[in-house]
Amino acid sequence: MARPQHLTLAPGETNVHSVSVTPSLLLFWFKTELTVTNQRISWHSPNTLLAVIPLGYSQAAYPLQNTASIAATARFSLWRALFGIFWIIIGLSSLSAGGVGAAFLGLIITFLGAGTALNSWRTSLDVTNNGGGVEQVYVSFRDRKVVEEFAREAQTRLFTNYEGLRHQESVSYAQAQLYTQQAQLNAQMQHLAMAGPNSAHAQMQDPNAMAAPQAPGTLPSGNSTDNNGA
Repeated sequence: MARPQHLTLAPGETNVHSVSVTPSLLLFWFKTELTVTNQRISWHSPNTLLAVIPLGYSQAAYPLQNTASIAATARFSLWRALFGIFWIIIGLSSLSAGGVGAAFLGLIITFLGAGTALNSWRTSLDVTNNGGGVEQVYVSFRDRKVVEEFAREAQTRLFTNYEGLRHQESVSYAQAQLYTQQAQLNAQMQHLAMAGPNSAHAQMQDPNAMAAPQAPGTLPSGNSTDNNGA
């Protein structure tokens, strides 16, 4: 496992896994760097025209909490293969035409055509965000195993991140419920503390309020009469 050269780790960012792969069979001296940590997935890759002509580079990073899936895909491009074969035929025709200039031009065209045809089989790292958008990083088919292993490592970190987020959400929800119950209990205790002295004072002013409640239709015990003795 290589250490990332184009990524500055943030505080608390650990569990780093980084690999270096080749974006093209012909441009073997160029490297694409794939990195995943406990917080994000990133890559630094050279841009190419027809997978043989270098045109700058691209760099991107996605937080794992905004990532839905990470997968490695191998695909064959028919149009790229046909396009490469076409340029190989043109290049070989120029080589057989004679002349130094034609031979040199035919050699370049043949080289470009061969590179295009060889890169018709490619492997890509597909990163899908939560909105459904897909970012693809293409590498040579020779590094297919490396990209597949990297995708598995990234998926492990992605699922671990999901478990951590769900645990954090459940803990936050439980804490919110606890705070709500505590606030309700404090409000009830404050209400009882404020209402207690007033209620006791009202009972002292009205002695009848201290008497036990009578059933409906009955007279107080002091005013009761005996109908049999009347």
